[in-house]
Amino acid sequence: MVLEQAGNASEARPITPMSEIRLRKGMLFDDFTREHPGWQWSDKRRKRLMFDEQGRAWVPMFNPEYGVGIAYPADYTPEAEERLNAISRKARADILAGKGVVFNSDEPDD
Repeated sequence: MVLEQAGNASEARPITPMSEIRLRKGMLFDDFTREHPGWQWSDKRRKRLMFDEQGRAWVPMFNPEYGVGIAYPADYTPEAEERLNAISRKARADILAGKGVVFNSDEPDD
């Protein structure tokens, strides 16, 4: 396993139950790095890794809170991810506060 790319091996890591790893459609870290060789591992991204009882690292591929898969495009930098997350959080807060625009797919485009 290539854990030095994902964090310091001496750090204490909480164990994630396999039921949670399955719920998040976890992919083994080694398989993920082979599939996404250019992925940049920021500290924030390392914190999302899950670890099983054997100490193997898993990358979550699905967000059960929103019911969507997690995209890992090669050019998706940590900075771009943070900007998109901020925009998404603001849009969600606006909609929950009744200020957002809810698009109706049945209405004609402008």
